[in-house]
Amino acid sequence: MYKGDFSTIMTLHNDVKDIVYGCRCVYDEGKKQGLELPLFYGNMDRVFASIAREGINGELEFTGGICMK
Repeated sequence: MYKGDFSTIMTLHNDVKDIVYGCRCVYDEGKKQGLELPLFYGNMDRVFASIAREGINGELEFTGGICMK
């Protein structure tokens, strides 16, 4: 992972699908581990719902991938 703030990460790597994939992995692992992250989960639930409705960059489907262990 990059050390630095989120804007630096986005500048270095701004592929939205990859960022969503990374967030999905963190989301899934946090849920699996029983972490209490209400703001993150709430925000990501809204992001995932928006993607389900509108897609990413005009593409209606986001197949994601399997998060690596």
